[in-house]
Amino acid sequence: MDAPNSTTRTLPSKELEKLSLREMAEACELDFAQKTIEMWLWKVFRETNLAASTRLTDSMSPVKFITTVETSKKRIDSLF
Repeated sequence: MDAPNSTTRTLPSKELEKLSLREMAEACELDFAQKTIEMWLWKVFRETNLAASTRLTDSMSPVKFITTVETSKKRIDSLF
């Protein structure tokens, strides 16, 4: 599963040298929190769309259902 593109900004080395260890730790924690939230939102979006786009019916064979789910996953993943 691919996650959405991130908009994380990297700092030039001179700016990094000016940051204290505490500021760097806080920046890392914020970046980690942002990435965690993005990944969670992506998972919710993907699973919601999968559930909405794939319904198992009595007339559908298990092989056809699995093929439909895999096709839907690829379609959803291609959005990002």
